[in-house]
Amino acid sequence: MENLKNYFQKALPFLIAIIFFIVLSFMYFSPMFEGKVLKQSEQTNLQAMSQELVEFNKQTGEDSQWTNSVYGGMPAYSIHQESSYNIYFHIQNLLKLGLPGTTVAVLFIYMLGFYILLLSLKFNNWQSVLGGISFGFASYNIIIIAIGQITKTYAIAFMAPVIAGVLMTYRKKYIWGAVLTTFALGIQMVTTHIQITYYLFLMIFLLIIVQFVYAVIEKQLKVFTKATAVLVVAVLLAVLPNIANLATNYEYNKISTQGISELSVNESDNSNNKYTQTSSYAKSEALTLMIPNAKGGSSKYIGTDEEILKNVDSKFANYVSQSSAYFGNLPVSAGPIYIGAILMFLFIFGLFTIKTSTKWWLLVIAIFGILLSWGSNFDILTVLMQNVTPFYSSFDSFSMSLIITGFAIPLLAMLVLKEVIADKGFIKKHKIWFYVSLGVTAGISLVLYITPDTFISFLSQNEIAGFAAQKEQTAQAEQQMKLYIYGLEQARMEIFKVDAIRSFIFIIIGSALLWLYSSIKQFKESYLLIALAVLFLADMWTVDKRYLNEENFQKKSFAKNVFKKTLADEMIIKDGDPNYRVLSYLRNPLNDAYTSYSHKSIGGASISKLGRYQDIINRYLAFELQMVARAYQADTTGSLGSLFSKTNVLNMMNVKYIIFAPKVYELNWNSLGHSWFVDDYEIVENADAELAALARFNPKKTAIIDKHFKPVTDKLPEVEFFSLDTGYIQLTNYKPNHLTYKSATNKERLAVFSEIYYDKGWNAYVDGFPTEHIRVNYILRGMIIPKGVHDIEFKFEPKSYSIGQKVSMASSILVVLFLLALVGYTYKMQKAEVKED
Repeated sequence: MENLKNYFQKALPFLIAIIFFIVLSFMYFSPMFEGKVLKQSEQTNLQAMSQELVEFNKQTGEDSQWTNSVYGGMPAYSIHQESSYNIYFHIQNLLKLGLPGTTVAVLFIYMLGFYILLLSLKFNNWQSVLGGISFGFASYNIIIIAIGQITKTYAIAFMAPVIAGVLMTYRKKYIWGAVLTTFALGIQMVTTHIQITYYLFLMIFLLIIVQFVYAVIEKQLKVFTKATAVLVVAVLLAVLPNIANLATNYEYNKISTQGISELSVNESDNSNNKYTQTSSYAKSEALTLMIPNAKGGSSKYIGTDEEILKNVDSKFANYVSQSSAYFGNLPVSAGPIYIGAILMFLFIFGLFTIKTSTKWWLLVIAIFGILLSWGSNFDILTVLMQNVTPFYSSFDSFSMSLIITGFAIPLLAMLVLKEVIADKGFIKKHKIWFYVSLGVTAGISLVLYITPDTFISFLSQNEIAGFAAQKEQTAQAEQQMKLYIYGLEQARMEIFKVDAIRSFIFIIIGSALLWLYSSIKQFKESYLLIALAVLFLADMWTVDKRYLNEENFQKKSFAKNVFKKTLADEMIIKDGDPNYRVLSYLRNPLNDAYTSYSHKSIGGASISKLGRYQDIINRYLAFELQMVARAYQADTTGSLGSLFSKTNVLNMMNVKYIIFAPKVYELNWNSLGHSWFVDDYEIVENADAELAALARFNPKKTAIIDKHFKPVTDKLPEVEFFSLDTGYIQLTNYKPNHLTYKSATNKERLAVFSEIYYDKGWNAYVDGFPTEHIRVNYILRGMIIPKGVHDIEFKFEPKSYSIGQKVSMASSILVVLFLLALVGYTYKMQKAEVKED
């Protein structure tokens, strides 16, 4: 009983911290108490795209790894995560404590993860709580919650505990360091957010280099080697239960838009560099780490605030108010990556005063994160990373690397704060560096407030180029353009100045608190921590609320109706055919997830679609969609119907219905259906020729086939391939992962199936026997159908998934045994200590 009481007393501060984090998280998301829910666009898209999978699971109890509701068909690995043998998947869910998983739980784990890191570094409980607040409320962490990038949020949240485990291991706490590393990394990898995990491993790699250098200097190579070996085992135990997710996503990414195109000239919008260049930070944009609106904030309109528009000519005030406040390098900004003005001051102070090896590691990764974020604006490093490191060229955003900087700054800030608290004379010993840090942070903020246009351009590079291209011929028009540009710059300058002086004030107040603490003996640590907690929250909470506030919430009744079916939807659903595709113009046809909720769509809202499908979009499908839209707008004599005879891609993909308005849809009589026999085929040299050939063929009669599959087509009868055979092939049963057809023909025929070809899992069977199938028409499936009556099946059976699940189950059992052995060892050691006493 006495031991239980002691354990409770030791655990009480930790329990209080957890309760505090939960309360604080609920306070931030307080509109939920009014019965409202957060509008998260990406979560809404995921819900729509995974609806077919959810319904299939409800009806059959099975999980499908393929969906036909998005982009004509694609693996479901990144869209929907079903039950898993991965132990870390279940532990992650337990750690959410039943809290709302896309809001409160995220913010809670942000703070809890950093709190655990600081505890591992021997911060006391309340210092660790302050650190948790400093990390959890960083603006980027909140903005991605607002958007609904939940896999990214959890990937970031579990970075800190992983680093804690690594640091503990190198500090000779081998067992507990290994345990924390294993479980934290295993849970972090459950998110399958490869880019965040990549940055995490990059941070660990640089940490190991720093540890190695210090081990050499201090002649501790034996300790370094042992710790590294322990971490290798920990990483293996973390990776193996995640192998199913890792293997399937790795397999898919190689042939997705994230991978390397087969074309000699890449058609993909997301090709290497082309997509990611648009998400490169301008070099001056790193200033947002200290001044949130250093680049105007988000891409929302400037608005009608009189103080902001006070220097704008009244003739142009309306135009300026409807212009974007953001003037950075990104095409669209949801908000800045703001770390906190006071934390920036402490970070700079820590660089001058902290003496540990950890400081140098944090400095390196902080700078490295900024340099990587520049992307195409710092080609030397970007090209080097793409050439030297795997996966880097497939990442969709360079600016995301600032999460590394966003981790380093608060950690070093807390390390120096710990020193200030432990030694009241610390600031006076380093008062010169204290003043220098003030000059670097508060001083720069003040100078930028006084003379912002001396150092900052308030037009983006794209705007400058655009305005230059739009020069009018008349002097009057040119003068009006200049007045508008001047007004735009003045409005943005006012937005900038408000935050520049804001950061100055917070830094002055924060530094004054630290100076008072070091100068007054009666000024207790608890007073300082409470005051700093209030300051941190006043600073970061108010910035966060610019991007996630009451306006982001809606009533549950509205949320339930987000996928309310239109009259056109209702009418189309009455079609008894279980497998056809729908094109909808109610939103952007190719970037719309809503259609996927009710139908099998040719569009979607995923950044990672099959590379070949993206090629089809770029070369043909986008053009066909424009043709159909124009024909509908001009159609008065039935020309729309005749147009469909020319939309080869829409027809071969079995696009049966086109929705033009909530009550208006059109039936495409030229849709080729689920499958059909062709009379001829054309063998082409490579992917370029295969794609080009689609411009000049009739998909109903001819199939385009890469020469790679010629050994298969050579099996067809050579005599009179052009056939008057009246045989048939038709779909008899549909499941997203299992398609069944009935065929009848009096000789061998080549059939085309209006399904996406994906040889990393789809297997074909004739009467239950495995049969080879091929790729035709660049993206579809083809198969030689034997003569007679047969049952044809396509089953999605990815080996990477089935083998991965077995490995996940076996290794999860191994992890449980490891944990039980550790508990037994700990109990045995404690029992031995009691006997010695």
